Amino acid sequence: MVEVEPANRKILDLQQKKIKRVKARLKRDRDKTQIFDGTIKLINKFELDADLVKMRAPFTDRFYEAFNDGLNDYLAGRWESARKKLEAVEAVRGSPDGPSLSILRVMEEHHFKAPPDWEGWREFD
Repeated sequence: MVEVEPANRKILDLQQKKIKRVKARLKRDRDKTQIFDGTIKLINKFELDADLVKMRAPFTDRFYEAFNDGLNDYLAGRWESARKKLEAVEAVRGSPDGPSLSILRVMEEHHFKAPPDWEGWREFD
């Protein structure tokens, strides 16, 4: 026998999802306003916001140190050093890291040599 979900339950689920999205948007807007007006500092959100704390939980201090070292070398134009450090991030984390891989792909396009006019930033395609 096949059970069919009542139509009114589907409608309720859709309404609940919409309410959840609206509440999340309102929270983001409130947070953004507080950040821009200086009521709260963005850095504090990483320590106090339950969602951000949960999202960052799998990442260790060692991971952040390794990634930041590689990122700083990338920004400074020391791409060979950045390459080694960002490739090592995967070992520290135990799995590939999207931001590290993205930076490595950009550097690979330039054979891991910063362009002569490198100023620590690039335009996104």
